[in-house]
Amino acid sequence: MNNNSICKITKIEQVIKIGTEITGSWFRGHPKTYNNLTPRIFRDIYRDENYLKLRPDYEMSAIERFKQVAPSLYSNVPGRDNDLEWLILMQHHGTPTRLLDWTENILIALYFVVKDFAEDDGEMWVLYPLALNKIYGFWGMPLLNNAFLQYLAKEINYRKDKKSKLAKSLEIENGIPRYPLAFYPTLNFLRMVVQSSTFTIHPIPEKGNQIQDLLKGKKRLLAHYIIPAENKKKLLENLNSLEIKHFRLFPDLDSLSKDIISELKYVAYTPPEPPVF
Repeated sequence: MNNNSICKITKIEQVIKIGTEITGSWFRGHPKTYNNLTPRIFRDIYRDENYLKLRPDYEMSAIERFKQVAPSLYSNVPGRDNDLEWLILMQHHGTPTRLLDWTENILIALYFVVKDFAEDDGEMWVLYPLALNKIYGFWGMPLLNNAFLQYLAKEINYRKDKKSKLAKSLEIENGIPRYPLAFYPTLNFLRMVVQSSTFTIHPIPEKGNQIQDLLKGKKRLLAHYIIPAENKKKLLENLNSLEIKHFRLFPDLDSLSKDIISELKYVAYTPPEPPVF
C-alpha cells in the first residue's frame, strides 16, 4: 500500500462518522502502526525459530503456570477443563494468549490508540465480525459451546498428530479449524463491561490464515486507519471531554488517581458559547 492510499484519522468528527456509518463493526486500536492483527502469544518474540526449538510447548506452559498459581490469588477461577474461560481470564490480566481484544465502541478503541507513545503514529482496525465467522459456514456469533470455538481453545493441549482426534471428538467433520473466529465472551469483569469487550480467537499462524489475509482487499469487512502522532494529543483531549478516560475504562483507585493528576493540569476554564444547529 502506498502512502497516498492510506486512510488517516485526524479529527474526532471522523471517528464519529466511522462509528455511526459502519454499524455492526468491532474496533481495535494500537498505539503504534504494527500493520497486523496477531495475538501476543504468536508475535515475533515467541515465534523465533531458535525460541521454538528451546520451548516448543511455550503456549501450553504459560497456561499451566497460570492455572497452577491463579487459584491462590483469585477465588472465582473457571473449572479446570474450561479452556476458553481460562484464556479469557489470562487475557484480562495481561498474560499472552491466542485471543485478541476488540470493542464495539469506537471511542474506546481510539483511546487505546492515543493514550500512549505520543511520538508514534497509531492505527485503528475496523472489523465486520460476521464476515469472519462466515468462513466457518455460519452467519452470526457462536455460542460458547460451539465446536469450532472449543477446538481453538483446546488445541493448545494436543500435539500436531493428535489434533484430528480432538476435531473428531467435537464432531467437526470438515477437517481441523484453521481460521480465527469472533465471539462474545461472558462478561465476568466490570472492565469488560465498560470497555464493551469482544474477542477473536486465533489458531497457530500459518500462511494466509490471519484476519488481514482472509479479508484482504475487502474494505467493507476490514478497514485500517492511521492516526498521525501530531493528532494524538488533541484527540485524547476530545475523548477526555467525552468522559472517555482511564478511570472509566479501568475502574479502580489507581486509574482514578491518574485522571485526577491529568485534571490538575488545567488551571482555569471558561466554557465557550454552545454550538447552534
